Amino acid sequence: MERRYNCIIEPWKYDSSNFYNNKCVLTSRYETVIHHLHKSFKSVVEESLNYYNIDLKYIPISNLSKDELYSIEAMALKLHYDYGFGIPLHKEIHKLFHKLYSNKNNTPKQFEEFKTRLRLGEFNDFLKENKLTLTFC
Repeated sequence: MERRYNCIIEPWKYDSSNFYNNKCVLTSRYETVIHHLHKSFKSVVEESLNYYNIDLKYIPISNLSKDELYSIEAMALKLHYDYGFGIPLHKEIHKLFHKLYSNKNNTPKQFEEFKTRLRLGEFNDFLKENKLTLTFC
């Protein structure tokens, strides 16, 4: 199911990336993925399913109609925009963030802490190994 939702959020990803000039907000590099800043992808999907009272533990996705799937996808896209743009992060920095802070229910506060840790040099070896330079203040 995740692959299907990743397709439906492409407009949000595109708009999020464009908002930040298509560059990583930390390194100004272009090799980015969009980081969900306010609500994780999985949480948005769960919220979309809950909105329609669908529990995939009891209702196989194959039992859902095309109209139901479309409604869930449309809700997921709407919620992505409701929670605000994501931020482009270099793919290796994005991996590091989720290694440190998990993949679910991440918060802007965690991201600010992560930026502080980067700024203070905690991950200088990581940056050097990945040939990355920070460009934010």
